[in-house]
Amino acid sequence: SKLSPVDDESLINVCVNLHKVTMNVKSSEDTDTKLDVCWQCADEFSQKGIMQCIQFCMQMPGNNELSIQERAHLLKLGVHG
Repeated sequence: SKLSPVDDESLINVCVNLHKVTMNVKSSEDTDTKLDVCWQCADEFSQKGIMQCIQFCMQMPGNNELSIQERAHLLKLGVHG
């Protein structure tokens, strides 16, 4: 079953927030560059953009902060997207 846009938006918000938190530990210059990438994913809202953002988030060092439910949601979107 296809996820609703609300689910996608919620998921992207999780990714973006996680991205912000993780990148806060690095230099501000690094943060600006990488944050732009993630925001482009969120702004595009195309299925491809969403997938890129999810893949990016799943590979992030800080992704342990994702709950089991959020991880399952990511995997579901990844499989059925």
